[in-house]
Amino acid sequence: MKQSTILESSSYLGNPLLKPAGTESLFTKDQVEEYIKCLQDPIYFIEKYIKISNVDKGLCPLELYPIQKSFLQLLIANPKTITRASRQSGKGIIPLAFILHSILFKNCQVVGLFSFRKEWSCHLLSLLKNWYQQIPYWMQKGVVNWNKNYIELEDGSKVISCSLNISGVIGTAFSIIFLDELAFCSKESTNSFFEYMYPRTVWDKNLRIIIASSTNKKDNMFYKLWKDANECRNEFIPFSIFWYDIPGRNQKWKEECIKNTSQENFEREFECKFI
Repeated sequence: MKQSTILESSSYLGNPLLKPAGTESLFTKDQVEEYIKCLQDPIYFIEKYIKISNVDKGLCPLELYPIQKSFLQLLIANPKTITRASRQSGKGIIPLAFILHSILFKNCQVVGLFSFRKEWSCHLLSLLKNWYQQIPYWMQKGVVNWNKNYIELEDGSKVISCSLNISGVIGTAFSIIFLDELAFCSKESTNSFFEYMYPRTVWDKNLRIIIASSTNKKDNMFYKLWKDANECRNEFIPFSIFWYDIPGRNQKWKEECIKNTSQENFEREFECKFI
């Protein structure tokens, strides 16, 4: 097969890390094989191509813990999942990595990023954009739009940072919805959101809804959906990530956390208890 004919000097609005829409390319045999491997093995793709900032090491590859691999496999296998997770366990990173793989290796994926604040939704999008720019130029899809609130690729795929209200979903046919920290969203916004979205979830079996949150009180939509999922009263598959699922967290670590905060705080933030 011919060598790649991508013009590496081509860029989206002067950004050399982004391929502009309409860029023609031929791929080498090695690139075709690598593309197929990444398509078939999301874990391989994530650990090889996504890099995160480490306080001590700087930018380094994302190495998934066993619990995070199980979380990712859950997202791949099930269209509707709900996860309660300890703080700093990767509950936001893993769904984002799944979304990055989806927009790169599937066509016309429309993704909505929702959270308790629009600023946090924008933060999630910003993280996804940073990862996209780490992807090899030849593997990228061409960029059509790239701004603070959404990105659009040449195959029609989009990722949009949204507010958790009706205006954020009306008229948009999402392929994937990621609801982050749902336990901290207001009752009014979550009730109206699910009231509008529920009919869609009934007839569109391909719609993926990913809910991941740390725990809060019992008087919110996240607790209701979690309880119903565990009692098989909805279609969500429940999953938990506890503090001890993360390597390096032991009894001594737990005691230090409680000492610096409180028993109640630890139970809520790391043992995933609804207080």
